[in-house]
Amino acid sequence: MINSREQRAYERAEIRFRKACLDASSPYSNLVWRFMSKKDIRSLISGLLSDVREEEDIAPSAVPSIVSVVQELLADDLLREVGEPTKDDFRIYWLTLRGGRANDHNPLELVSALNRDGVVSHHSALVFHDLSDIRATSHFLTAPRKRPTRRDLTSDDYATSPDLRSDQNRGGGSIRPKIGTKCFSLAGVEYRLRHSYPEHIFGVLEPWVDDYERIRVFGFERALLDAVNDPACNGGMRGVIEAWQKGAETIREEKLISHLHTFDRSSLWRRVGVLAAHVGRGDVAEMVSNAVPVEEWADDPLPLVWNRTKGSIVKPWNVIVPW
Repeated sequence: MINSREQRAYERAEIRFRKACLDASSPYSNLVWRFMSKKDIRSLISGLLSDVREEEDIAPSAVPSIVSVVQELLADDLLREVGEPTKDDFRIYWLTLRGGRANDHNPLELVSALNRDGVVSHHSALVFHDLSDIRATSHFLTAPRKRPTRRDLTSDDYATSPDLRSDQNRGGGSIRPKIGTKCFSLAGVEYRLRHSYPEHIFGVLEPWVDDYERIRVFGFERALLDAVNDPACNGGMRGVIEAWQKGAETIREEKLISHLHTFDRSSLWRRVGVLAAHVGRGDVAEMVSNAVPVEEWADDPLPLVWNRTKGSIVKPWNVIVPW
């Protein structure tokens, strides 16, 4: 807690904090969201205290610590902690001045707070695009990552994303899927952070969720492709087929093919081809077939989902399917 000597500095910082939350003309307004991570809150408060020290002629020794300011903002109900973090670094705060209702938060806003460079992805993106009726037990955010170290490749954050496969595994799909790092939970739902190379973060939309807030989310066709890439993060086999059935009539062929070229994975082309044909989009299946020579698919049969090796084989895709 702050002492009497630090009270003036805190009051000045609180004024700036309130303005940042409510006034678009504040120099900090573009750094404020309804939900913020511990790291982002500390960065914001550090800037506010720096301004107070420089503009209010307050001695550095009379400026409270960032931790003390956070405690005061919590006590004044300007901040509230949300959810149960798995560790302190994943703590999430609700800035109450930004609106919203207690215990009724938009989960896509919440997961976005984990990393402001991240994108709402996987089953969360399917939900956003009305491509899934499956109750969400996890929400996902995909953030940019550096090239993996050997330690990364054995961590729980390692995933079956195309950018995390070696060239030797590009056509296979035998790597056991991971579902990202569990960061916090709320009302029985887990909020998870995944990582992908920057060049594979594309097809991003930035919709407004209300007059104050917007999120970053993968677009319609990208969400469908991610469902095929990582069924474990999209409701399993049922979730993949449901998403493609719901989205069949809305798929933009050119956008889908463009994304497939960006991913550049033979296994993904094959799976998309067989799914498109299954949901009645023969035109899309034909475009896929024309884009990649069929002779490249003459290797071992590929399961539609990595661990489902029983079923019928659909030609020319040479994909094992459950129907």
